[in-house]
Parts: sequence; C-alpha cells; structure tokens
Amino acid sequence: MTLRLPFLWSFALLAVVLGCVSPEASRTEPSGKPVLRVGVTPNYPPLIDKVGGEMVGLEADLARAVAGPLGREARFVSLKWGDLLPALNEGRIDVIMSGMSVTPGRAAQARFTNPFLASGQMILVRANQASRYAVLRSLPLTSDRIAVEKGTTGDMFVQRRCPVAKRVAFRSIAKAVAALKAGDVDVVLHDAPAILEQAMRHEADGLVPIRGVVTEEWLAWAVRRDDEALATALNAALADLQADGTLDSLNHRWIPLYRTYWSPPSDQAP
Repeated sequence: MTLRLPFLWSFALLAVVLGCVSPEASRTEPSGKPVLRVGVTPNYPPLIDKVGGEMVGLEADLARAVAGPLGREARFVSLKWGDLLPALNEGRIDVIMSGMSVTPGRAAQARFTNPFLASGQMILVRANQASRYAVLRSLPLTSDRIAVEKGTTGDMFVQRRCPVAKRVAFRSIAKAVAALKAGDVDVVLHDAPAILEQAMRHEADGLVPIRGVVTEEWLAWAVRRDDEALATALNAALADLQADGTLDSLNHRWIPLYRTYWSPPSDQAP
C-alpha cells in the first residue's frame, strides 16, 4: 500500500522541518525554495560522483527526488569523507547522502533514516580465477592478497575476519582495481554497488564479480540525532518512492547488475 502523507499533515510536517534547521539552511535557491544541504563525498560511483560539474548517481537522483516533497531544493555540499559526520553535527549540512552504511558507531553520532538499499561486501576477481572464490564462506580462510580501500567497512572486515590474508590497502577502489588488473592482488573487496560498477567498467579487462555478499549492510541517510522531524519527512518521501516504483527504477538504472549478483549472505558467509 502506498504510504502517502495527507496534504495537511505534509504541510504541518514541512513547517516543523523548516523550523528546526539553521538560518543558513533556510536560504533560498533562485527558484525561491529553501535548500536542503546534502553532504556528499563525490567519489563513489554509482551512488554519488561529480561529472562535468554536476552531481550524478543514485543518491544524487534520490536527493533531488526527496527534496521536492519537503518543499526544498537539494544543494550538494562536497566534503572529505571524514568530515561528513562532523559537518552534520556542527550544522553545516542537513543530511548525509553519500553511500553511508549503518553501523553502531555511526548510529551513535547521527540518526539514520530507513535504508534505501541493501548492500554488503562483495568481491571482484580475474575471470580465470573466479572458481577459486565461488564459495564465499571460505574467504576468511584465504591467504591471498585482498585489496581494500583504506578505512572502509571492507578494510575492517579483512583486518578482523581474514587473519592470514595479505591485506593491501589503497586510497581508492580505482587504484585497487588497477592492481587487480595488473596481477598485483588477487581480490578486491568493497561495497556491492562499487564492485558492480567496476565490474561493468572492466568487463573487457576480464574482471568479474562473485555473486553474493560476505556481509549484509544497509545504506541509509544520516541526519542530526535531534532532527527527528527531518528524518520522518525523508522516510515518508522514501516510502512514496518505494511505493510508486521510482526507487526500483533508479536502482536498476544506476546498478543494473544488482538483481543478478546481490544476494543475502546467509548461504555464503561463515
């Protein structure tokens, strides 16, 4: 059943949301609408990236889509990954929409909306080695070279769960994938959306994803812990996008391999 806020409730909720933000957030765009300051680190295709001066990706489209029902216009604020949560809690942005997975540590610093995508750690390998990794539950036992992006949940997984693996940390997934192509590492471990995007980009290079995930994670948006009104409004807008098929359509547009390769970790993880 479609979860739509009645008109009067939507209007009242919008008034509460706008009353809870800082004066800077109430500045208007040329359209006359107040802004929704969306914190992003635009280096994570297919979720959020900057191309030709424009923010693109699944979360860029979703930010624009949910801002409308709030009577606001999305304004993207580019920040380093490590600055997103501090900027949120200092009131410099209103929401983080940047491929952020829900973790206990982050939940202690921010309030998360309902998730918009199931994710998890997925692996990319050379096609001629794919059979070695078909059983994902064996990954923690490998002594192979696993490439990760430093500081990510994938990096934490390797450090905590793969005691004999040779962890090789890179500053970006692009550098990790380049090392995989060159034969310098055996596996790239990262969030499913990023792995599937790299698989499409490097199909001609003989790189393939392995179906399934080794962890189950949820991607959601973060607001300040005391900003219940904004979280409620975002959840209502997201429910509408789910009900009318927009969310599924955008997921398929930006992550076309998702339906084929993502599956829960129950049959793969140890």
